[in-house]
Amino acid sequence: MAVSPTDKMKEGVMEYLIKMNVVAYSFDVDCKGIDNCKMKDDFLGYPDPRPMRTFANIRYALYEHWLSFYPDNAYILILDFRDTIFQRNPFEPLGPIDSRPAIYDLRVYAENEKVKRIGNCVFNSMWISRCFGKTSLDNIKAMPVICSGSTMGSALAMRTYIPTMLRSMDTVQCWKRGIESDQGYQNFLFYNGHFNTPEGNATLFLQGEDLVNTIGAMNGFR
Repeated sequence: MAVSPTDKMKEGVMEYLIKMNVVAYSFDVDCKGIDNCKMKDDFLGYPDPRPMRTFANIRYALYEHWLSFYPDNAYILILDFRDTIFQRNPFEPLGPIDSRPAIYDLRVYAENEKVKRIGNCVFNSMWISRCFGKTSLDNIKAMPVICSGSTMGSALAMRTYIPTMLRSMDTVQCWKRGIESDQGYQNFLFYNGHFNTPEGNATLFLQGEDLVNTIGAMNGFR
C-alpha cells in the first residue's frame, strides 16, 4: 500500500498498519500546483526521471517500481483503496503461486454498461475527446467504461500494461489540458489494442464478471 510519509501520518496509523501486517511504502512528492508534481528522490533512490505530472498519475510510477519485487508468474491486483471491499482472497481462485504458469493474462473491468458507456458519461467522454481527439471518442463512445481503479494481471502482463500507460501519459501529457484522470488513457489504450501483445491480449470483463465487481454505476447515480 502507498502511504504518506511517517511524519505526516495521523496518530495511530502506523501502529495500525503494523498490526494488520500491511506492506506499506511511504512516498512524498514535490508539487507546483495540482498538475505539476514529481516524486521526491528518496523513494526511488534517484531523481524522478519523468515529466511533471498530476499526483493521480504518479501512482503508475509506483506500480512500475513495485513490479521489480515480483516473479513473472505472480498475479497483481491494482486497486484504489478507499472504496474497495474484499469479500474473500481474490487470488485464491488462481491456485498456489508455485503452480501458476508465467503467461500473459491482463484483465480490465467495466462499470455497468446498461447505464454507463463512454459516450453518455460527461467525464469519460471529455477525457477521451480532450486528450485523444473527437474521432477517437466517436470510435469508442458506444463501449462500456473501463474502471482504471481496478486492474488485474500476471506480473508478465503488468510489465506491458504499466509501461504502456506511462509512455502514453509522458507523451500526451493530458494534464496540460486540464485533465487529471488516468481513466481516459486506460479506455483509449485498451479499445485501440495497445495492451495486446504476441504473448496474449488484454481481456475485458463486464460488470459482475470475474474477480472484481465494480458497482459505482449500478443504478446510474453517483
